[in-house]
Amino acid sequence: MVFYYVWFFIALALSLLLITLFYIFFNKNLGAILKVIALVLSVFFIFRYCLNNLFLESFNYENFIKSENKLGFVFAFILHWLSVTGFLIITMRPFFNSVIVLNVLSYAICPIIFFCNAIFLKQLLYSNFGSGVFLGTLLQGVFLCLEVGVELALSLFYLFTFFKKKNRILKTQYFYAGIAFLGMVLATMPNYTLQIFFDPYNYAFKVDKLNFWHRIYIYPIFIVPIILYLILRNKPKQTRLFALLYYSLSGLILYTLTHQFKDFLSVSNLPFHLCNTALYVTPLCLMLRAKKVFYFTYFINVLGAFFAIMMPNFNMNGINGTVLISDVLLFFRSHYQAFYMPILVVGLSIFERPRLREFKYSLVGFFIYYVFVLILNAWFYNYDTSVDYFFINSNFIASKLGLWAENLRNVIIEVKIKGLTFKFYPIYQTLFFIVYVILSLITWFIYSICFKVVLGLLELENKQREYKSDMQVLIIALKGKNIGEPMNENLSDKLVLKNLTKRYASSNVYAVKDANLEVCGGEVFGFLGPNGAGKSTIIKSIVGIQTISSGSISVCGYDVKTQEVMAKRQIGFVPDHYALYEKLTAREYVNFIADLYEVEKSVRDSRLNNLIKQFEFEHAIDNPIKTYSHGMKQKVTIMSALIHEPKVWILDEPLTGLDPNSIYQVKECMKNHAKKGNIVFFSSHIIDVVEKICDKIAIIQKGQIQLVESVKNIEEKTTLEKFYMSVITSNNVEAIKFENEKVV
Repeated sequence: MVFYYVWFFIALALSLLLITLFYIFFNKNLGAILKVIALVLSVFFIFRYCLNNLFLESFNYENFIKSENKLGFVFAFILHWLSVTGFLIITMRPFFNSVIVLNVLSYAICPIIFFCNAIFLKQLLYSNFGSGVFLGTLLQGVFLCLEVGVELALSLFYLFTFFKKKNRILKTQYFYAGIAFLGMVLATMPNYTLQIFFDPYNYAFKVDKLNFWHRIYIYPIFIVPIILYLILRNKPKQTRLFALLYYSLSGLILYTLTHQFKDFLSVSNLPFHLCNTALYVTPLCLMLRAKKVFYFTYFINVLGAFFAIMMPNFNMNGINGTVLISDVLLFFRSHYQAFYMPILVVGLSIFERPRLREFKYSLVGFFIYYVFVLILNAWFYNYDTSVDYFFINSNFIASKLGLWAENLRNVIIEVKIKGLTFKFYPIYQTLFFIVYVILSLITWFIYSICFKVVLGLLELENKQREYKSDMQVLIIALKGKNIGEPMNENLSDKLVLKNLTKRYASSNVYAVKDANLEVCGGEVFGFLGPNGAGKSTIIKSIVGIQTISSGSISVCGYDVKTQEVMAKRQIGFVPDHYALYEKLTAREYVNFIADLYEVEKSVRDSRLNNLIKQFEFEHAIDNPIKTYSHGMKQKVTIMSALIHEPKVWILDEPLTGLDPNSIYQVKECMKNHAKKGNIVFFSSHIIDVVEKICDKIAIIQKGQIQLVESVKNIEEKTTLEKFYMSVITSNNVEAIKFENEKVV
């Protein structure tokens, strides 16, 4: 035992010396040396476990019952369990410095774990190798002592840096770190745990054909990923990446603990089963950011793992079929990871959601893998008849489907090469591949639907969060006023744009920049500008169809951003391209809009009757909208915009396509609405109409309002048409302004 302690102290001293030297003289390179030490430690760990079987792996309930020191055995078992958890924490720490939970665990938990390992090194050696380790010098025991020494050195260094920097850790961070540690410990629970503390020969726990215990093992594939997603979705990306990598590495470790170097001397034990490859591929993809390889496991491995969980391949009739056996627990845990880890990686945005192109590439990769495995199966079968990678060399899958599937295997092709027989089942194996591809395609569509649903729910949640935040801002801004009151009562009869700026996400050019405008009640205001100048952008921003990049809009004192509902209640909008429910009649549609604005029935009926007479619509008001002409549909849009008597009536190119009579009716309606003290704000390319009915105009060009002017002032010197052309063709707006004019 003294010999093992010597190796422990050598590893501890050398590690501390190396870290101290780099800390004092090469501090900038300290991070790199910590990563190197972590990688070396990983090599020790893997090599030790792959040399020989773990002692506790063969331990069972009967051994535990006969044990004279049960408490000591339980302590040794827990020590071994936590040593795996501590190993993962301490080796991942140099690669994830920004993850607060990991930092807390590295100096708060790891020193305790590795101090216990050092103090109770004898119990740790026993839990790994049994009592035989003390009869002589065991190479694996030396590796274990080296591991503990390096791990303790790293944890002491992290503890030292914590006190050195005097980091302030909140109590909540300790709490979250504790919760995370429990989850991390659960992820590394040894597969042999149940068979040690419970009777594995109890056939009441047998897993068989979707019975109760089989279903108990199936439920986690749906429950666990949802829990992990809800916990991690709002965490920083590094935290999400760490959690997924930790979980995938713990699964890989638990799988490889049962596979030693000597096992791979048998060709049937090589990890070419599809779900086995997923255990290696997923952590490698996360570490190396290998997206293309990842999409293979995303589309192909997930489906294979699901089928394996539903049709588990272990001895259902014997002891191996009970839920208490380590092989059964290992089978399900490894296939859990192959099933939902790829989904979580995409769901948590570590890799972006794949498109159809990535799906096609994954199928090409699957075809290459399938042909490779076909050849391996046929080749290795000459040496070991149990070889059956991906279950395409035996009738395992066919037997689940029925006699018709087994009959497909009657067609056989045998090829002899240098004394070896290569046997293939062309019809069965081809159909196997085709069906798998079809099911993969169905899976891809299911993924797409699920992600759309999830993204929709997340968007709704974000909207609710934004709404609550906006409400808090609004309550503060109102300074005690009722939430339905305007934020600025001095602007109760005005439409005001202040430094309004809009830039679309995909463009570097501003659609509108620093637009300032003030329109007062009782005015008919014309908004002029060439196509693409920014007129529709400003109008859509006012009515709340699109957001603004910066600046503000006030509608009758209501801020469009923070009081959007109340602001919209003040507005009646006639868009340039109407969208009506054409199966309704005009009366039904206008009543529907009136319901949205909560207009009382008696009031709406009176207003609608007046509008029907004004637009000469008596003959068509109760006909379906789909039977109307363009001009009639435009009138329905106008009537629905006026049914709630808006204080601000906004029209975007309202006269396009109307006949002269309809144009006259709309013009008169606009004048009458303004005479009531309301604002009429409209854009148009028909200069003559603007000149006859507008009190003021604004001209916008290339997203900037060039000027705001009274039509009366313009007409004293020239026509509106000439004035407009002068403005949009001149580089110097000031040169065409009138002397002594007052810009409003």
